Amino acid sequence: MITLIVEGAGDLRALPILLEKARQRSLLHSVPEVKYVDAHGKPYILDESVDSRGRPRGLEGFVRRHEAIGSRQFIVLLDSDKTFPPYLCNQDENNLELERQQMPLRAQKIGSSLGVDIVVCWAKWELESWLIGGLEKGEIVCDGLERFSIRFAIPEDTSVRPRDPKKWLIQQSRRRRPEDYTPGSVECLALHVNVQEAYQRNPTFQEFLGVLMRMGINA
Repeated sequence: MITLIVEGAGDLRALPILLEKARQRSLLHSVPEVKYVDAHGKPYILDESVDSRGRPRGLEGFVRRHEAIGSRQFIVLLDSDKTFPPYLCNQDENNLELERQQMPLRAQKIGSSLGVDIVVCWAKWELESWLIGGLEKGEIVCDGLERFSIRFAIPEDTSVRPRDPKKWLIQQSRRRRPEDYTPGSVECLALHVNVQEAYQRNPTFQEFLGVLMRMGINA
């Protein structure tokens, strides 16, 4: 079993759908058994502090808790967005690059300590970038308040643009209000996307499925 740590509820609802679609289209030869863990926000994965008892929070805390109940293989999926609030408040333009450098080192350290495998993956720019790659201009997807009318052309490489994929989707939603974009919206989009197109249009989606497949073979 692979334990997949994700940032939030939208990821939690969309990824099982995307992985099953990938299996159906032979992008995954098989779907390994996956246990999803919702971190309830990126800060709770990046956190390097300890609690009042000296127990680690953040990545190390998630891995220790799940290793204690039998998990041996972990994937951590993060967004690559610089719209993440701490990055907006910080003038250092290198902070995302620091994250990319530091998180694999943290994963290697805790993995070696516990004897488990951990791989950190990034969706560029966000999971929504993968979803956008599976849409087509002119489509109307989902219903009610979560309806999206896709008026913009889909970029050939959604790891390049749109730079703010959530905003891109909200601009094409029925009400165009961020508060109406919910985990249910993400799930609905996942149900409608063409996963083959999503795969071809985003190299980070390809990389993620490759990691998942390699881990599944070694499970």
